[in-house]
This record gives sequence, structure tokens and C-alpha cells, in this order.
Amino acid sequence: MRITKTVTIGEPPREVTIHETTVADMRRWLVWFEKANDGKWDTVTHGLFADISLTDLGFMTNLSQEEIDNFVPSELGLLVETCKEVNPGFFSLRERAVGLLQIKMQQETMATLGEAEKMLAKIAESEKDLSAVPGASVEHP
Repeated sequence: MRITKTVTIGEPPREVTIHETTVADMRRWLVWFEKANDGKWDTVTHGLFADISLTDLGFMTNLSQEEIDNFVPSELGLLVETCKEVNPGFFSLRERAVGLLQIKMQQETMATLGEAEKMLAKIAESEKDLSAVPGASVEHP
């Protein structure tokens, strides 16, 4: 049976329902996560809490993003703690997904640096070849 908990936060008081995510919910979240992290990064949404984004909070509760934006971090912190209690499987999956994303980003950065090094080597070789031509000079800005 799916676990739900209700927490009251804010002023005026607002009842928020936190629901346990199903495996299908987690699959949908993973598809969203992979699409959402294509270089567009909202630091507040993804960085306010270390182990959950504000979008994730909306995914597990009956709150819209607009409603989430109107709470203060201390109020949202209570939701985060309750979400962790209700959804340990989601947080385990999220931790691994974020780790894999970080590895992918590092690999892409290394590949880009490798390409840049190759280009610099070609430029250096071209300059070397050009300097061998009588009367030619290589100037750098």
C-alpha cells in the first residue's frame, strides 16, 4: 500500500500531502531528470537543498512550483525530511542518477579538453611549418 503523510506548514497553515513514489513514478522522474539536465541549471531549484530539488518536492507532494516558491526554506525543510521518510527508494535512485550525471559531465569536459589540446597541437605545428618558410613570421596578439 502506498504511504502518504500530511504535514502542515506555512502561515496561513497549509496542509501538504507527501506520497510515496511508485516504480512507474520513478521511471517518469528519471526521464524528466535526464531531459532537464541538458545544461540549463537553476541554482535555487537545484541547490537550495543538497539532496532534493524544488522540482522533486513538487513531484512528491500536492504542491505546485508556484506554491513551493512562496514558502521559506525552513518550512520546506520539514517537507524534505518527511519526503525522505516516505521515499527512501527515490532518494537512493536520485543519488545514483546525480552521480552518473556528474560522471557524464566530467567525461564530456575531458573530451572537450582533449579536442582543444589536439587543435592547439595543430596550430603549433602549423606555426612551426610557417616559421620554416623564409621571410614568414608568426605574430601572436
